[in-house]
Amino acid sequence: MKHLCKFCVSIAITLLISTFGTLSFAGGAGPLQQYFHLEPGLSDEEIEGLMFMREEEKVARDVYTYFYELYPVPIYDNISRSEQWHMDQVLLLLNKYGLDDPVGSNGYGEFTDLDLQALYDYLIDIGSADFISALYVGALIEEVD
Repeated sequence: MKHLCKFCVSIAITLLISTFGTLSFAGGAGPLQQYFHLEPGLSDEEIEGLMFMREEEKVARDVYTYFYELYPVPIYDNISRSEQWHMDQVLLLLNKYGLDDPVGSNGYGEFTDLDLQALYDYLIDIGSADFISALYVGALIEEVD
C-alpha cells in the first residue's frame, strides 16, 4: 500500500509538472524529495503504472459505453465521457515521455493486458444480466478505479 500511495503521489506530481512546468524546492533538495521521483524521466515503476492506468481507464470507459448501449441511461454516457477524459490525460503523459500507447488501435472491448481483458469480459458478463447488475458493476468500477 505504501508503494501504491507513493506511486499515486508521484503521478499527481508528474501531472502538475506537465501542466505548470518544473517543480523545484527552495534551497535544493528538501525533506520531501525522498518521496518523489523528480528527474526529467520516469522510473520503470512509473512507466509501468502509466501503461496500466491507460488501459485500466479504457476498461472503465468501454464497460460504461457498453452499458449505455444496453441500458440507455444518461449516467452511463456521462461516466464513459469522464473515463475518456482520464484516458486522454494519461495519453498526454505517455506522449510527453515518448512512451508507446498500450491502447494503440484496439477497439472497444479489446485490451493488450490479458488480465484487464479478462476483467472487462467478466464485468460485461455480470452487467449484461440486468440493469441492477450493471449498476453493481458500475459501483465496483468506481470503488476500484
